[in-house]
Amino acid sequence: MLLPLLARLNSWGLWRISLRVAGNRFRPLTLDRLVALALFRVGLMGRQEFRLFRSLLRPGMTAVDIGANQGVFTLFYAGQVGPTGSVIAFEPDPEMFSTLSHNAKANARPWVELHNVAVGSEEGQLTLHTSRLNRGDNRLIRQGADHQPTVRVTTLDRVLGGRKVHLIKMDVQGWEGAVLKGMKGLLASSHPPWIHLEICPHLLRQAGSSFDEVHGILKQNGYSLHEADVRQATLDLNSVAKLEGALRYANVLAVPSARSLTDTFGEGTSTQEENHPQ
Repeated sequence: MLLPLLARLNSWGLWRISLRVAGNRFRPLTLDRLVALALFRVGLMGRQEFRLFRSLLRPGMTAVDIGANQGVFTLFYAGQVGPTGSVIAFEPDPEMFSTLSHNAKANARPWVELHNVAVGSEEGQLTLHTSRLNRGDNRLIRQGADHQPTVRVTTLDRVLGGRKVHLIKMDVQGWEGAVLKGMKGLLASSHPPWIHLEICPHLLRQAGSSFDEVHGILKQNGYSLHEADVRQATLDLNSVAKLEGALRYANVLAVPSARSLTDTFGEGTSTQEENHPQ
């Protein structure tokens, strides 16, 4: 009885108020998404990511957001690349996609391209387990109960169609291996992108993958793994592999050999990078 009550409370329309984060206004779908926005706003979530992405992105670039949720990073990217650039965002949850679309329109970002699909290794359908208490923890599963919705799955190579991409962020709750398998063309291109991943070995195993598989795909394509912040430290692979539990993860920046770390973080970094955007 308690969980259904909390789920109804979480989805109460009262929580759909406007809140500004990183220069953009958002209307959350649920209470937990409102809390997430508040944590972003005060710098308890996303501080390192905002600094990192600001150092990487320039006007005219193209960024991809896989698992865009309500669009905090999607719209931040849009501000960084400007109208001469583009942002391509994917969100499979229909309700969250509606929120993402609203937020993109409310902030007048017509250079944001939105796709209401999941990204994986091949075309098909998968079940989407939607968390009613934490809409940031929706997960794809291969087989689910009859009442759970199925979503279309596509590959990044198919959607991009050879377009040049500078940065990819994926937050896909263990499906990173599948996403990488569906972007072989992009990984092998003459201008491979930086890739920001949230690596959780527990969730990777649940999705039928592993950290070794993800690392192997990236290494085979000439990538090195680094801590996803402006310190540029080489990732301790053993420490990441030993992470246990669904709440233990590491933010990782995969850097292609075609780009040095000095190119990645550049000399044109603004002093504003030291401040968390409000």
